[in-house]
Amino acid sequence: MPKTIETLKRPSFKGDVLDNHIADTYFYQKIRPKTRKKKAPSYLKNLAKFIIPVSVTTALAISLIITAPIALNKYHAFLKKHIVNARIIKIIDRGAVNKDIIKTYEFRGYAKKDTSKTSRGLMVLDNPKKYNWADLAMNFNFPMNLTNRSLSLSLRGNIGGERVSVVLRDINNKTYRINDLSLSSQWSNRVVRLNTMKGNIDLSNIDQMRIECGYIGESAREMDSPIDVMVYIKNINLLKETEI
Repeated sequence: MPKTIETLKRPSFKGDVLDNHIADTYFYQKIRPKTRKKKAPSYLKNLAKFIIPVSVTTALAISLIITAPIALNKYHAFLKKHIVNARIIKIIDRGAVNKDIIKTYEFRGYAKKDTSKTSRGLMVLDNPKKYNWADLAMNFNFPMNLTNRSLSLSLRGNIGGERVSVVLRDINNKTYRINDLSLSSQWSNRVVRLNTMKGNIDLSNIDQMRIECGYIGESAREMDSPIDVMVYIKNINLLKETEI
């Protein structure tokens, strides 16, 4: 009798296995791992680092493109107003161009590239052959009013006998050539009155000035020989008539 009772009390091994199998099959809850935030790929981070500074730079560039011409026009308007009453307007001062007045300048034609330049407080215009065409062209930042002005030039030639011409051009592309100036080997100051050009050119709207170099005195035996023409330019100023 006791053995029978123990047998009844003892749980059936097969029953337990079956119950556990049913529970595992139909009622087992898997423990899901915590979801992690996906990290942005590294190339996206690098792209963001690149885009931000480029965007800022682009915005600044656009701003400068828009505002720079406005500021430049205002500055030029200020300069125009200032130079109207200026007694002396410096175009070239000890060989250096006045960048407030001159926008660009260049040696043109057959001017030697190596020796036509600014050097030691003066400008050198060198033409390797007397009959070649060479000049120094200076373009103004804005049309200059040269009415009631005179042109003062400090020039000299390399050996003496060189000649230069001053040419002015207005905004209508009309030009006027001032009579040739013969130079010596020593520095000399020349003053040219500009009002004599009235009627031939619009003196109130001059946009370019040129210095052209020409031949030197020659003998019969030098007629066909190449002669290097070198002109030195120290100062070019525009003076009010009352200053002369």
